[in-house]
Amino acid sequence: MKKFFICIFILILPIILYSQETKAKNYIDGYEELEWGSSVEKVKSKFPDLIKLWDADCMTNEECYTAESGKVSRVFRFYKNKLYWVRVIYEDFTQTQYDALWNKLIEKYGSLYYPIDSDEKIKFGYQWLLFTDLIVTVSVNNQINGFRAKLGEWVFVTYNSRSITKEMQTAASDDIEL
Repeated sequence: MKKFFICIFILILPIILYSQETKAKNYIDGYEELEWGSSVEKVKSKFPDLIKLWDADCMTNEECYTAESGKVSRVFRFYKNKLYWVRVIYEDFTQTQYDALWNKLIEKYGSLYYPIDSDEKIKFGYQWLLFTDLIVTVSVNNQINGFRAKLGEWVFVTYNSRSITKEMQTAASDDIEL
């Protein structure tokens, strides 16, 4: 009888865990209400001040746009007219504002995150382990001038699509001749 209950528990556990995960998910695979793969026109309907970046370091088949609002800048990247990457840049952030942002991110994406590698530009950061097409990274970044002196700090929150990034990598590897 004991083995029977253990088997039933093992069979029901994945269902319970799945239902908990779907109830806790309060985000879409994308940025705000924009799903990955949204067109430039759809993003412009949400961010009408979207401006194309001509001098950005965009890759092949990629277009980059920016939208400014107050002290917050957003950079959008599209691969073959499909939204796949968004970076929100916060300037002149106080510790209180950072703490508030951090709390909002944990409330939205949960507490399952891990630290990312730091270097001279990235002071510290974290990435969320989401079991979807969404990758979320927050980082505090230093601005370094040509003399390697620190000029300031920015907070970046970057959202990107695993599947479209993989599609880009596959297309790039198909173009490489060996």
